[in-house]
Amino acid sequence: MKKIVYLFVCLGVILFSACANDVPTSVEDNSETRIELSEYEDASALHSIVLDCAAEIVKEQNVTLDQLTQYQAYTVTQDAVLRGVQKYISQREGRSLTSTEQNTLKAEVSNYWNDSSSRALMKKIAQSSTPINPNTGNADLNTLYTRCKIKPEAQKYLNKMFGNMDLPNYESYLDGLVMDVWSTASGLSSDEKLSLINVITVTKDSYQYWNRNVPMTRLSRTAKSIIISDAVGGVWGFFKGLGRSAGSLIFGPGGAVLTITGSVIVGAAESSVGAAITEGLLRI
Repeated sequence: MKKIVYLFVCLGVILFSACANDVPTSVEDNSETRIELSEYEDASALHSIVLDCAAEIVKEQNVTLDQLTQYQAYTVTQDAVLRGVQKYISQREGRSLTSTEQNTLKAEVSNYWNDSSSRALMKKIAQSSTPINPNTGNADLNTLYTRCKIKPEAQKYLNKMFGNMDLPNYESYLDGLVMDVWSTASGLSSDEKLSLINVITVTKDSYQYWNRNVPMTRLSRTAKSIIISDAVGGVWGFFKGLGRSAGSLIFGPGGAVLTITGSVIVGAAESSVGAAITEGLLRI
């Protein structure tokens, strides 16, 4: 069961990185900003699409989650990313992925999967019983920030995102956090702000996804660990820069939003799939 949860976490990291380049460059008009930011929430839905695709693939293969080998988990992750992005692009652009796009996505999954040290750290963060302080984070999370070279100003918002997950109005809290990033974050470049927004919106999508599929009045420790897995996967995908190291994900004119979001979503999706497999929570 623990293999599935970890697989979902891996998927989350990869998908989250591709959307960042499409964040608005101006927030002078608040109403316009809300409309533009809604595009990122739409793109973050790709995270849910990939998770659903992972469940479809496992069902098609007629294998139980606790029977998946590490290699099978990897192929499920890769196939789910390809199938999920294809569905997204078909809906948005009415076309098929090019061979270049497919190969770039495969490279994103491979780069994430081969970084065993970072994956182990992210898994430790997600499964830790140590609370994440909304002001200071915790030791393991701070290690991830250091590896990803995340500035203290950005860490401040990420710690709030992680540390306030038990709030009853968490979704609304994340919406406000997104607006705070654009209106009050200082010392961050536009790309860094975009990265933060993508991480936050993917975390919101994860929160909604797992609350739909694992109904509960309060988040269980298992569900919360998967959401954290998605979030740290997104952090790694955007700030570590899988998409950037691979030359950025390549999509057509209508898919520009995936340029940066792709790496974040893929990273978040990868982490989420892995975690869901581990906990046996994939809907099969």
